[in-house]
Amino acid sequence: MRSGLEARMVAELQGVLGPDATRSSLVDQIIRKRLGVKARTSYAGLRSSALQLFGQFSCSVTETAFDEIMIANGIDDEQCEIMLSSGLLERRAGRISFFHEMFLFGCAAQAYARLARSETGAVSQTLNTAFAEALAPDVLASRDDEATACEILCSLTSADALAKSAMGESGPIARSASRKILARAASRSWGSAAGLC
Repeated sequence: MRSGLEARMVAELQGVLGPDATRSSLVDQIIRKRLGVKARTSYAGLRSSALQLFGQFSCSVTETAFDEIMIANGIDDEQCEIMLSSGLLERRAGRISFFHEMFLFGCAAQAYARLARSETGAVSQTLNTAFAEALAPDVLASRDDEATACEILCSLTSADALAKSAMGESGPIARSASRKILARAASRSWGSAAGLC
C-alpha cells in the first residue's frame, strides 16, 4: 500500500481481495462495491469518462460534457446520481472530475485494457506518452491474456514497466509475460556475447 486511501480501500474490501491482488484489482473492486447494483453500466460510463479525460489531457469535464458521455453510454439520471454520490466523482464549479487520481487511473486503465483487445498497437502507443505512461502497470494488470500483455510490454519504451511487471506488481499474467521477454533478451545477449569470444 502506498497511501492512506489505499489502506482505507483495503479495509473496506476485507475478505474480498485474494493474495495476488494488484492495485488495479483493488480499485476495480472498490468501484464495483461503491456503485452497487448499477455497477455494470455505471462503470462503463466511468471508463468512458476517464478515456475522454486522457484523450483531452484533462482532469475534469464540464457537466454538459459529462451528461453527453453518460447519455452515450445509456446511463440514466438515477445512475448518474449514484456515481456522483459514491465518492468516486466530484462536482465543483460546473465541472465533474474523479475524486482521486487513483479512480481516474483505474477507470482509464480498464478502458485501455479493453481497447487493447482489438487495438493493441494504438494502446501501446498511447502508453508511451508522458501523460499516460503511468497507466501501463494498471493496464497490464487488467489484461487477462499473456499474448496481449507481451505485445504491450515489448512496445513500451519504459524499462520500469517491464521491471515492475517482472516483480509481479502488475499481476501474474504480466509477470509471466515479462519474464518470458527478459529470458528471450538474456538468451540473445548470451548468444551475441559468445560470438565475441
